[in-house]
Amino acid sequence: MALLAELGLLFAFALTVGVSASVTLGAHLLHRRGDAPFGSALRVALLAVGALSLLGAVVWTLVGWSPRGPSVTPLVAVFVAFLASTVLPLTAGRYLVRRASDADSDAALRFAAYGWPVAMLAAFGVYVAYWALAQDIYHPGNGQICVVGRCTGITVASSVTVLAGLLAAVLGTGLAGVGLRASATKR
Repeated sequence: MALLAELGLLFAFALTVGVSASVTLGAHLLHRRGDAPFGSALRVALLAVGALSLLGAVVWTLVGWSPRGPSVTPLVAVFVAFLASTVLPLTAGRYLVRRASDADSDAALRFAAYGWPVAMLAAFGVYVAYWALAQDIYHPGNGQICVVGRCTGITVASSVTVLAGLLAAVLGTGLAGVGLRASATKR
């Protein structure tokens, strides 16, 4: 378990910046190569990266790095993390770009996708800040969330970090997309 804690930042970077940058680059290259709209190219890139992530989770489940043996938890965790870090930011980003500019749906999705890695880098920065600053402040038993006398083991600082990272990813995608769209239309 200590190895997993030490590699936590690497996993967070791979889930945030690594996935968004590889999907966006793959979708951009597919879009430039063919006549299909950007949305189709993005779906193909998301499917490829999602399948690779799911394959990693299946291997993790079969190898059973847990002392209790194989578990379906990694599959569920990868699925939820992939949806939360892809679908939610891109959908909200497309909506924000469409509302802030006169872009059609495909162009709005393209600029939201171009802003997605920037937003995920900001979300990763939130997690790094928590890891660097709040790790020693909140120990188990101090600052935990308790409901009806039962404590969850989740600290308030980690809950705020997850919420701030989610907001940075979801709203940041659209805001970065709006900025990229504005700079592209100025030329």
